Amino acid sequence: MKGLAKQKENNILKSNTIAARSYTKLVDNFETLMVENHFDVEPMTPEELKAYCEKNGLDSAAFIFNGASNLLTNACMAKTCPFYMKLTNQLP
Repeated sequence: MKGLAKQKENNILKSNTIAARSYTKLVDNFETLMVENHFDVEPMTPEELKAYCEKNGLDSAAFIFNGASNLLTNACMAKTCPFYMKLTNQLP
């Protein structure tokens, strides 16, 4: 019985080690992709935002514009981001 318990313990430790390494690798990959996808953020003027929205069939009034930074507070403005100009309420 002790051998079986030790074997289970070793399997759990191996699983946890694999999970920990996998998680670390996942975090590293995520951070790399975040930096790559958000390296080039281009601010817009209110006029540019309105023109972009008209061209792409979006409601410019739905976007929250920060006049101090010329960035949106409810959409990503990094052109390489898969969420570029998609409304969200989850940005900090």
